[in-house]
Amino acid sequence: MRKALVILLAFFVLCSCGAAMAYSEAMDPREEVTVEEILKAGDSAAAEGLSLEVRTSYRDNLFWNTRFTAGNSENAESDYRVSVKKDYGDWDYEPSGVNLNVMLEEGNFDYSDGDYEAAAELEGIGVAYRELWLETKPGEEREKSIYLKDYLDYYPISGEIEVPGLTVDFNFYRFNSDFLEGHEKAAVEEAYKAFNDYFKIPVLENEKQIISIAKNEKGQLRSRGGGTDGEAFYMWVDTVVLPDAVYFTIHNRSSQETIVDTSLIPGGYGIYRLPYFASEGGSEVYLDELSTAKSLDERFEVIYMLTDEPMEKLILIGRLDNSLRMLIIDVATMETLQDIEIASDGNTGCWQYYDGGDFIVLFIDDMRTALVERQPSGEYILRFVIEDEADGRLYNRYDAQAMAWDGEKLALSGFKDIKDINERYRADFYYAVYDETGLLCFVDCDSSLSLLEEVQWDCVRGLDVDPIKLEWK
Repeated sequence: MRKALVILLAFFVLCSCGAAMAYSEAMDPREEVTVEEILKAGDSAAAEGLSLEVRTSYRDNLFWNTRFTAGNSENAESDYRVSVKKDYGDWDYEPSGVNLNVMLEEGNFDYSDGDYEAAAELEGIGVAYRELWLETKPGEEREKSIYLKDYLDYYPISGEIEVPGLTVDFNFYRFNSDFLEGHEKAAVEEAYKAFNDYFKIPVLENEKQIISIAKNEKGQLRSRGGGTDGEAFYMWVDTVVLPDAVYFTIHNRSSQETIVDTSLIPGGYGIYRLPYFASEGGSEVYLDELSTAKSLDERFEVIYMLTDEPMEKLILIGRLDNSLRMLIIDVATMETLQDIEIASDGNTGCWQYYDGGDFIVLFIDDMRTALVERQPSGEYILRFVIEDEADGRLYNRYDAQAMAWDGEKLALSGFKDIKDINERYRADFYYAVYDETGLLCFVDCDSSLSLLEEVQWDCVRGLDVDPIKLEWK
C-alpha cells in the first residue's frame, strides 16, 4: 500500500513538472513577436507618428498584443497570455432597433384533404397554395405562376423590435402566434397590427410568384415551394437606437429599382420614430406613438443611417438620382442642418463606411474614397474624394479593420487580402496612409506569428473584437 502511494506521489510530481515545463515553453519563446515592414508603394516617412497595436489569438486560448510605431517595427513589444478556457472577448451589446421585412406566409394549413375548415381560414398567398393543393392529384407535382396582387392588397410586414431590455419578434406571425400565450402573444399581435396598419404599401401590379405542390401516392404532401418570378419588393431598414426612441427608414425600391407607393403611410416615405422606455424593471415600446418624424423625397435612396457620438444628429448616407449625399439632421427638430454632396459622377453607390467619431470614411463603388470631417462646432465638412485605382491591387480596402485621422492624413490597417484559402486568417497585416492627393505610402507587415497550418482555421488570426488599433501621436 505504502509502495503504491509513493508511486502515485511520484506520478503527480512528474505531471506537475511536465505541466510547468509545458507552460514555460508556451510562454517564453512566443512572447517575442517580430514584425517585418515591407514598403510596397510611396514614402514610408508619411507614416511617421503612427502607432499600431495588433491583437491576435490562436484558437481563442493564446493571445498576443503587439505594439510598434510605423518605421520602427524592430522594436515591437508584445504581451502574451494563456487562457485555459476559451476567451471570445467582450462584445458590446447594441440593440438592433427595428427590423422589418416582407413575409409571405402560407398560414397553418396542414395540407390534408379533410382540413377544409382550417383551409377556409387562410388568406393571402395561403389561398393560392390551397387552390393548387386542391388541383394536385395524388402522385402528382404541379406548379403555377400567380400575380401577388390577386391575393394581397398590401405587402404583409413582419419583423422584430429590439430595444434595451425588450425584444418583440413578430416574424412568421401567423404561424408563431398560435404557440404563444398571455402577455407575449398580446405583444406580438400588437406589434404585427401596428406595423401593418401603419406601413400600407400596395403590391406591385406585375409582381409574380411561382408556387409548387407535390403529393405522394397517398395524397400526402411530399414537398412545396415558392419564389419570385421577376420583379419583387423586399423591405429592409436602416435603424439607430437613441436613448428614448428608435429611428429608422425603409427601403422603398423594388428589385428593378421601381419606387413603390408609400403614399398611404402617414407622412409618406421618410424617417420613422418609435419611442420606448427602458428600465431594469421592464422596458416598453409605445406602438401607438409610431410616427413619421421627417418626410423625405422618395427619390432619395437611403443607404446607411447613423448618429453622431452625442446622439444629437442623425446622419443619412444615400443617393438622390446619381448624386451620393450625406444629410445631417437635428434629432430635436428633425431639421436638415446640412446636405453635403459627396460625388455626382461615375458609379456613386456606397457599400461600406467607417465611423471614426470625428470623421467618416465612405468607400464609393468605383474605387474612390471620401472623408467627411466633424468640426468642433458639430458641422461636417467634406475633406477629400480621392481616386485609388492605382493602389486597389495592393489590398482589399473593404477589409480595413481600423482607421485614424490626424486632420491631414488618413491611416488605415487590416489583415492581408486572401491569396489562398489557407491564408484567410493569417496574422500578417498592412497599413496605408492617404491625404487629399491620394496614397502616400503602403506597407506590408509580416508577423512571425503567421505560421500556416494545413487546416484553414488552425493558425493565428486577428481577434473578433478590435483586432487592430491605430493612433497618430
